[in-house]
Amino acid sequence: MKYVMISLAVVQCLTALTEAGLYERSEFWPPFCHANKMITVDDQEIPNTTRGILLRVVDDAGARSLVDFGRKGVHLVPTSSTDIMERANRIEAGSEPKRYPNLVELLGSRIIQVQASEAKRFPAEDYAQIKRFVCIRFSNTNDGWANVAAWIHGQADVLAAPESVLILFPEGGVLDDEIIFEHISRNGITDVCYLYSFLAESYQRLLWHGLEEGAAAAWRLELGAEGRIIVHEPLNLPRS
Repeated sequence: MKYVMISLAVVQCLTALTEAGLYERSEFWPPFCHANKMITVDDQEIPNTTRGILLRVVDDAGARSLVDFGRKGVHLVPTSSTDIMERANRIEAGSEPKRYPNLVELLGSRIIQVQASEAKRFPAEDYAQIKRFVCIRFSNTNDGWANVAAWIHGQADVLAAPESVLILFPEGGVLDDEIIFEHISRNGITDVCYLYSFLAESYQRLLWHGLEEGAAAAWRLELGAEGRIIVHEPLNLPRS
């Protein structure tokens, strides 16, 4: 028994995650982290032990992570200045549980789903099947909605997969849940989601934080279930 325990310890040591491997192993990203020392970034001091939400590891070397520190702001920080690696290794070893993938946990209860002309809260029993979020940011105008609707209809076969969640982020003008639902219904869109309107702007800023964009009419941001960026590009609207 002693020999078996020693062997298991050796295997765990040999397979422990490193920063270089963390970017690719997003399933082990912890949903929360803490600063493990005083961090000074963007003229903001983040004290030791400050709790944050890990939004994503941003480079393939795993050296930098985007963290929402609440009142201290959203900052790109060295991964080593947090306990991200320590917690990732505990998740991999099974000693620290994760209920859902990080982005599913962050967005799930805030999503409104429209199916068959009915708007309802996204069902928690479907969280486990989510593999990616397709987020579309566009102008909240009649033309903007019509153009995005045409794009969605053209992508119906791809977007209909149960593991994909399409979330619309209209921008500008007057927005509330009723207005968004009205635009969706008027344009014949179904199997689509949006965030509660009073939360949408703040979560849009989190998802697009640090991503440089030009003057395109609309943008597509595709994210894995953990928050890793898969695609970020101008949206090619059929009617633009």
